[in-house]
Amino acid sequence: MSRYIARRLLSIIPLLIAVSIIVFAMSKALPGDPVEIFLRQADISNPEIVAAMKDKYGLNDPLPNQYWTWLTLMFRGDMGESILRGEPVAELLFRGMRNTFSVATASVVLVVVVGWTMGVVAAVVHNRGWHQAITRFLAQAPVLMLSIPGFGIAVFMVLAFGVTLGWLPTSGVSNPRSGEDDILDLAKHLILPTIGLALASVGGNWRLARNTMIEILREDYIRMAHAKGLPLWRVYFVHGLRTTLVPLLTSAGLLFGSLLTGSFILEYIFAWPGIGLMMVESTVSRDVPVVMGGTMLIAIMYLFINLVVDILYAFVDPRVRYA
Repeated sequence: MSRYIARRLLSIIPLLIAVSIIVFAMSKALPGDPVEIFLRQADISNPEIVAAMKDKYGLNDPLPNQYWTWLTLMFRGDMGESILRGEPVAELLFRGMRNTFSVATASVVLVVVVGWTMGVVAAVVHNRGWHQAITRFLAQAPVLMLSIPGFGIAVFMVLAFGVTLGWLPTSGVSNPRSGEDDILDLAKHLILPTIGLALASVGGNWRLARNTMIEILREDYIRMAHAKGLPLWRVYFVHGLRTTLVPLLTSAGLLFGSLLTGSFILEYIFAWPGIGLMMVESTVSRDVPVVMGGTMLIAIMYLFINLVVDILYAFVDPRVRYA
């Protein structure tokens, strides 16, 4: 097992180098100079100030030197300084990633608990031949969830539970009076963004778990388990569910990565200060250090998530270790 993990860790290194080259090249391919654009927006055109800012951010150095300096500093944890905000990029990204990570983790937990459970229940109901109305409802409910856009649900929940009923907060991470250390207040602020972010994914994983479990319950080894007289819970949740976990783990890993980057619309609706919203604002304002650092951080998170999923594969199915 340790050799398998070591191989996966070593495979990440060339991927990180390739991503860093692509990120650097894309940042340099953007039209215009970020310093000049920023100073022009601030109505500053003094050539001496422009030259000093370029020298501060190393924009006068040759491109290979700029790349090497940025790469070495980044792997030391120094991602530079934001042109727009004047703060260290690492601190900005840490705050944004912490907020996005919290809502993404809560969404994945909701998807796993509700989506996977209901998918397995729907497959068992289909296999046991329950009433057709129940079977159809459990088959069509995830399709309904998939057909409703997340931002539409988010706006509805804001109007219904925040504005009309006043049950839940609709913006921010915490109440200024409570502070960020109040866990209960943070949980209240997490409810609406989590549901809005997870609803479509619940439907997708519900459908995936149902279809996969139905196919597995038709396998010969499941029939053999029934013939041996094993309890139904053991047949379904030990023999059947373990095989179902492989595609579900893939879905969960991809889902977590996509939630980290694709949540900026919901972050905007709920005024949630996450990394997605920060990246969009930095891209519009041409804050290149934040864009480069954020892209690398997201790439590292994707690779780390894939590594965790690969390790979980090896635990669920030991044959993966020798592939």
